Amino acid sequence: MSTSEETPLWRRIRDVVSSNRLFKFNIAYHDVDREAYADQLFEDGVVTISDWALATNGGVELATDGSVLSPETVHEPYGNTLKGKIQWDVIRDIMHEEIYPDEDTKIKAGKATGSIRTFVEGVDPGDVLLVNLPSGIAPCVVEGPTVYDRSTEYSDLAPNHIMYRKVQWASDGERPLAVSADLLPPGFGTARHTIEQVSDPSPMVELLRVVEWIGDSIGQEER
Repeated sequence: MSTSEETPLWRRIRDVVSSNRLFKFNIAYHDVDREAYADQLFEDGVVTISDWALATNGGVELATDGSVLSPETVHEPYGNTLKGKIQWDVIRDIMHEEIYPDEDTKIKAGKATGSIRTFVEGVDPGDVLLVNLPSGIAPCVVEGPTVYDRSTEYSDLAPNHIMYRKVQWASDGERPLAVSADLLPPGFGTARHTIEQVSDPSPMVELLRVVEWIGDSIGQEER
């Protein structure tokens, strides 16, 4: 995927979508003023994800506040510096014991851990998130790695949302450019889980080809 500033924006977006680097993402839901929360995310240029109360209920601090989450910075036993991996199965088991102790299986703990893992390791800078805001679905481009921090404006509004990534929102300068999920092709609306990859990006690719043709035509007229 080309990231050259000389490449037209519509072409760069199409490249991201056609390479299947498109994810659906839900912001905080439970006991949160979602309007105020969305405004804070837009103002600071971030998206956040919950640790599902591991830090508060389970006493699990995955890393030092302000650090980028990586196998080198995640506290033992949740990180393995020798293998260069975060021990997601250890995190899942602790979440199962501390957050979902009455569940007969590890399904809920596994889904929660899977969402965190996708957010931390599955999404790369340059990937596009379709974020479910109160005003609709708004795209943003991920710009940085995951930072672990329990003392941000986001955690004040949504206490368990202590991991964030810097993003560039599509906006009109004052607010995110959001559209109703009903206007998007099937499969591009709200996510069932916190984050999930769009399984079939082809409908959006076709739409972006039309945008590209229009942009090229306008460019030829201007020349």
